[in-house]
Amino acid sequence: MKRIFWILLVYAIIGCNGRRTVIKTGLEGTLLPSFSLLYIDSVTYINTSSFPVNKPVVLFYFSPHCPYCRAQTEDFIDNMKSLSDITICMFSNFPLKNIKDYYKHYDLAKYPNIIVGQDYKVYFSKHFNAIGVPYLAIYNREKKLNSVLMGKVNISEIKELAE
Repeated sequence: MKRIFWILLVYAIIGCNGRRTVIKTGLEGTLLPSFSLLYIDSVTYINTSSFPVNKPVVLFYFSPHCPYCRAQTEDFIDNMKSLSDITICMFSNFPLKNIKDYYKHYDLAKYPNIIVGQDYKVYFSKHFNAIGVPYLAIYNREKKLNSVLMGKVNISEIKELAE
């Protein structure tokens, strides 16, 4: 278990990227994939297919230890009024304890449009070939992929891409 933790920590440090980069995945225009996350309560499983209809979705793959992921989270919180019509799904492959600490640190429970969990099957990083964090997949109201970005992204760009 300690070995997995150290591997994840090294990956988080190496894969942490602050420069915004558009990633061409070949998945642009495809529907939001259906995959499950272990919710922060460590009992409930949430599937992306249950996300609200007619609402854009931002899938935010993060590391609890990445400073750019933390900055992105702070931007989400600071701009929550303008993001209230977007479902923000935040998740990581890190141990649930690390994700819970992150969740508590940012008091994410008070934002009804933010969902936080663990990608316990490592689905997202395999599906998108995600090589670093922060990694955002932005889906429009029809749940079609508009863009994938790595690095810290400006909130106005996220809103524009979610339209």
